[in-house]
Amino acid sequence: ARSTVACGTQTVGYFLGGRTTTAAVTTVDKYTYSGSSVAGGTALNAVRQYVNGATGNSTKGVIAGGDNATVEIKTSTEYTYSGDTTAAGTDLNAVRGELAATGNSTVGIFGAGYLAAITAITEKYTFSGSTVGSGTSLGTARRVLTACSSTANAL
Repeated sequence: ARSTVACGTQTVGYFLGGRTTTAAVTTVDKYTYSGSSVAGGTALNAVRQYVNGATGNSTKGVIAGGDNATVEIKTSTEYTYSGDTTAAGTDLNAVRGELAATGNSTVGIFGAGYLAAITAITEKYTFSGSTVGSGTSLGTARRVLTACSSTANAL
């Protein structure tokens, strides 16, 4: 068992990184919805834990922020579904852990979290071009939250 985050397509869900009872891990599990089967995916390029959300579109998933088992981070990893490859993504502007993510087919939104204080900031991760920009702050600062989006957003 591990603390982890997930993203995916309409046919496969991906569980990314997290923490077991003893250590942070780079493990990826692919869950195929039809048939309810699980297979290993390509390991993440870096240990990442205490991230409460990942986001993605039909091509790739993005996990950002959290911590690397030592300190909070702002780096991101992109997981390309076809070919099961990982690559460094664009850093978030703000270092923080315990954040959440949601999105649609063009952008992912990473929001809230904690570093020295609980925050309400959001950042937009544009999938094409892998760019990061500031978003609109949430109405309430908080950490250890979750987020979702509608099927109208292709997620």
